[in-house]
Amino acid sequence: MTDNGVTMGYGTYNAGMRGMKTQLWEGGHRVPLFISWPKADLPKGKDIHELAQVQDVLPTLLDFCDVDFPMQTLDGTSLAGQIRGEKEMPDRVLVVQMQRRIPITKYDACIMWGPWRLLNAIDIDPHEKPDKREMYKKRRQNMEQVYLELYNVEDDPHQDNNIYDKHPEVVAKMKAAYEKWWQGVQPDIDKMTHVIIGNDAENPSMIACTSWATTYFTQKSAILEGRKSNGYWNLIADKSGQYDFELCRWPKETNAALQDKVDVKYTDTFPYGPGKEGTALPIAKARIQVNDIDRTIDVNKGDKAAKFTCRLNKGPVRLKTWFYDKNDNELCGAYYVYVTRR
Repeated sequence: MTDNGVTMGYGTYNAGMRGMKTQLWEGGHRVPLFISWPKADLPKGKDIHELAQVQDVLPTLLDFCDVDFPMQTLDGTSLAGQIRGEKEMPDRVLVVQMQRRIPITKYDACIMWGPWRLLNAIDIDPHEKPDKREMYKKRRQNMEQVYLELYNVEDDPHQDNNIYDKHPEVVAKMKAAYEKWWQGVQPDIDKMTHVIIGNDAENPSMIACTSWATTYFTQKSAILEGRKSNGYWNLIADKSGQYDFELCRWPKETNAALQDKVDVKYTDTFPYGPGKEGTALPIAKARIQVNDIDRTIDVNKGDKAAKFTCRLNKGPVRLKTWFYDKNDNELCGAYYVYVTRR
């Protein structure tokens, strides 16, 4: 199984679908799933073309392994019967909800029922025609607005023909199913997850900029460039005690100082190329906010981390960090923080 549609291979092969990773078009979330279990008595060479979702994998495996589990508590449905050829696929309406912003926008989603796709049409396919590209650009200027369009991917696999006005009964059914789904998830949809620190199973622990709560920062290239970005972490201190925080520009395995330039060579040169050049940042000061604690220290040349010690009580912790130059200009947040409970 792949994660969420084609990414770097868009120009090579996308099975005739529109869109790519992070988009609500079919090419942004439709993926294959291959099941191989030589010792199980399963049909061989069987294809299932009906609608399924990643949430079906866990109940399917539990079913295959005869695990006694309350399946009704899971979001997915076991497909074991369909794989064995004993049952028909369930007639369901499924949802792919986009999380572009906080708070999450209702109907910024792709609602799926059989061949039907009701979606918020604001994503720009890399091969979009100029007139459509401009239309979607204008739509994206107001991300709170939704623009629902309806497609039948059986008749129109590339999703070129919006038939929203031609099938009001289909739209009504899909919107009703989405409203029921939204009622179930809405109370918790904007709740943040937390990273646990200070637990005996992982002490010390490393947290990275990829886990900033409301800031999207996941690219290796952005870290290499030293891109100016920042965010905060939602943490939970597993136990009360003294905690050491080491704020780093580079991961420890590089053995690099805060002000160093680090170049990266990739063993797998696709799709990033043979290597990337890092950027040296003139880090002179570091700052940390841990709940109501706010401290700033000077950083010396050659320091590999800016170190702080704070006493934390067991429970929720909000952590934010900063690096500054000698003139107090903000450079970025610490991309890596190593946390140790003493």
